[in-house]
Amino acid sequence: MDKSFSLVNLLIAAAIVALPNSLFGATSPKPCNQSDHLKIVSLSIYPDPLTDAQHLERWDLRIRSESEEACETPIRIVEVERNIVAAQTNALIETGANAIKLAPAPDYQFTANERCFNVVLTATESKSATDDRQLFCAVRIDNRWWTMR
Repeated sequence: MDKSFSLVNLLIAAAIVALPNSLFGATSPKPCNQSDHLKIVSLSIYPDPLTDAQHLERWDLRIRSESEEACETPIRIVEVERNIVAAQTNALIETGANAIKLAPAPDYQFTANERCFNVVLTATESKSATDDRQLFCAVRIDNRWWTMR
């Protein structure tokens, strides 16, 4: 095989990969904003209930969007005392119900008898894409289990 032919094919392939997605009909979703009418439906943990000895495997978040088009937003779960306990960047939010699974911060442990959390959908709380700020709380039951039910 001719080496110059292989080099030409490699250069053509690299040029195609470098082309913007919009040339092929694919575009990046727009950032979410107030007009997307996002509503946080629920926040839960898995497993639930969680024993003191277990590690939290994930956060399960449900968001509803009334927008006609998809949007993208960073998501943080923040303990009321301001500790970030889970973060995901650029979550795609589509029209209707969205189930999003977030990995917990590796060293996070529930403490005391109750822990409450806010879900923040943008980089700064002052620009939150949701109108309703609601608290989601985990409570300790029987002095050994944590639940958000």
